[in-house]
Amino acid sequence: MVVASGLQTSAENYLINLFKPIWNKEIKIAFGIGKHGDAPTTRANQRSPWDTLHQGRAWAHRDVKMKDQSSEAEIIAKIRDHFRTHPPFKNIDAVLHRFYEDLKQR
Repeated sequence: MVVASGLQTSAENYLINLFKPIWNKEIKIAFGIGKHGDAPTTRANQRSPWDTLHQGRAWAHRDVKMKDQSSEAEIIAKIRDHFRTHPPFKNIDAVLHRFYEDLKQR
């Protein structure tokens, strides 16, 4: 998305609010996709929900003592609830309709 300098944060916040992506940290469901491989000793935190669901990043599973922030079942339940409350847009017309409605001053 091309926006004037200084508006990128507003545009990003609008898109997060519009689409509510489950992998985004603000939505608080399956965050952690943007983490990079650090040594297990670098961090003393728990495994991100993203890495709990997606076993593909070996570095996130090196430390056998590291615990998941949430169980896989808990994360999947949150995803189900999220999509019940916030169903995906059916098509581009629905996205544009919502965008135009949001532009209206009330």
